[in-house]
Amino acid sequence: MKRLLIIGAGEYGQVVKEVAESRGYAEISFIDDNSKMAIDKISSIDKYVSEYKNAIVAIGNPKIREEITMKIESIGFKIPTLIHQKAYVSKSAKLEKGVVVEANAAINANVEIQEGSIIGIGAIVNHNATIGKYCQIDAGALVKAREIVEDFEKIERN
Repeated sequence: MKRLLIIGAGEYGQVVKEVAESRGYAEISFIDDNSKMAIDKISSIDKYVSEYKNAIVAIGNPKIREEITMKIESIGFKIPTLIHQKAYVSKSAKLEKGVVVEANAAINANVEIQEGSIIGIGAIVNHNATIGKYCQIDAGALVKAREIVEDFEKIERN
């Protein structure tokens, strides 16, 4: 059974949960300091490494997403890449750990998406573009061919 621990139970955490469910994760739990849906607080995450091998951070703030991702990886969690089953990702695209691709997103040929970035629902990343670390390409946004999006940037709908 595929299990996943999501850090962040807010609005984006719910989106990530649905992406994970589309990829066959059968048991999904949340860690969050401010949610009744969470099984525990972020400070207690280390006790879940043996129970949940995979964990991903679903927090919108890119600096916090990076900080927590580095922490959970250092204590032994594997950081998956989650691609919704209804997204298109070219076979020549390279996606690093912690990337989330939502439904109806399109990632064209020779795209590189670096760790921890979010590709929103219906977003398009055209060929040979590079998305830096911990970026967010918002719902319906377009990244043009050969465009470079710097680390931590957010691209909103054009």
